[in-house]
Formats: sequence, C-alpha cells, structure tokens
Amino acid sequence: MIFCSLLFSCHSQSEKTGASFDISSQLPKTRCNEETKKAERDFKDGKLVYCYHIGHFSGWGYRSEKEMTDILKKYGISYQNRSSTDIIRDLDDEKKCYCTFMREKIDEKYGSHFIDSIVGVADEIWIKSRINEIFWYSECDVYPNYPGDTKVYPEEYSEVLSKEVASKLIYPKGFIKSSDLKSRSFVNIYFNVSKNGDAEIIIYDFHFDENLNEQYEEFLKKQIEKHIKKTGWRPAKMRNHYVNSRMVMRYYFE
Repeated sequence: MIFCSLLFSCHSQSEKTGASFDISSQLPKTRCNEETKKAERDFKDGKLVYCYHIGHFSGWGYRSEKEMTDILKKYGISYQNRSSTDIIRDLDDEKKCYCTFMREKIDEKYGSHFIDSIVGVADEIWIKSRINEIFWYSECDVYPNYPGDTKVYPEEYSEVLSKEVASKLIYPKGFIKSSDLKSRSFVNIYFNVSKNGDAEIIIYDFHFDENLNEQYEEFLKKQIEKHIKKTGWRPAKMRNHYVNSRMVMRYYFE
C-alpha cells in the first residue's frame, strides 16, 4: 500500500510539471538516503552489521551462516541475510545502501580483508564438521568430473562418458530409435562420487519419446552399468577439501 501511494504521488507530480516519471532515478535515491540514515543511526548506537546478499527470489543464506554469526559476534558485529524481492531491480540495489555503509565502517575498524578472512575460517569449520556428508554437486566449489573429462557441460553432460557408452552400447531388438534429435530419449544417471574418486550409480531416470521403449529399461541399465567407469573420477571440492558428492549425468539414446 505504501509503495502504491508513492507511485501515485510521484505520477501526479509528473503530470503537473509535464516531466516524464523516472522511477529508477527518483524513488531509489530517496530509498538509499533512508537506508543510509538508518545505518548512521545504528552505528551511533554502537551497532555494526555484516550483510550477506541473497539473490533474487532465493531463500538460501550462506552455507556457514551459523559459524559466521558466532565468529562475528566476538567482534561486536551482527550477521544479516538480505534478500532482493522487489520486482524493480533498481529498488533492490538501493536497499544495499545500509549494508554498504556498514561494510565501510567494518573495513575502517578491522581492515579491508577482515571479512574475507572470517568467511574463510567459518567455511573451514563448516566443511570439516560435515566432511563425511554427501553434497549435491552444485553446492560444491569444484564439481566432480567423469574420468578423462575436464569440462563442465550444461545439463550435467559428459562428452567422454557419452562417447564411451555410445561406442559399446548394444540396443535390444525392437528398440525404436528417434528420428528427431530434439526429442531423443535419454536417461539421467545419478551417482554418488566419493572424495576418493570412486563412483556408484544409485538411480536411473529414463525418459523415452516412445512408450514402447519402456520395456527395455532393465536391459539398458545393465548395458550402461557395464560400460561406465566407477573409479578414477575427479572428486568434488569445497575450498581445499575433497568431499563426497551426488552427481547426475545425462546420456542420450539414438
């Protein structure tokens, strides 16, 4: 309701003056001034705040948030997650004015590398406490890779894996091959990849463009299982630690 009132009042003013209303240059400036003034008041009251900015429409904070919070508290600094939820990007950017002011004050007091060092320490504590867990590959700093493949492809694809399986895969009699490359059948293969580079297939998720091919799932599983390498993977990494991870690779059928 407040946002709508602001838009209405500004629009009315622009009609009186004949000027075009530029929401990205007028409203955000006011918003930024308000955010900065609030930060100045909080700082005078002895508050220091470190902000971690969450992306648009994302609900996830930093992975070692608890550890960060505990360490920063020892230095008299509060930790806050700041999310961007406004539709207008410029308004989101101006919400950061509070955090920008606070970050400058933190840097003035503790040095420009202070926060980076705290992030590193907190992350080390977080990773070591979970070193035997299995992480989804996208959570990791370095993704796991199939043996011999050094690239990271879109849609969890490995060129080496695909070529190796394609060169040895025997299709069952009656399998209907696709005539359209854009609608080929495929299987998503889910792996657990250990921090030692050993892989285990845990799930096959088949998607056939022809329903009649569904009867060949078990046959194709055995074929694929036989031709995929289970050792020699490059394991995932978080910072300087190898970790267990869950990876998915997609294989397209003919």
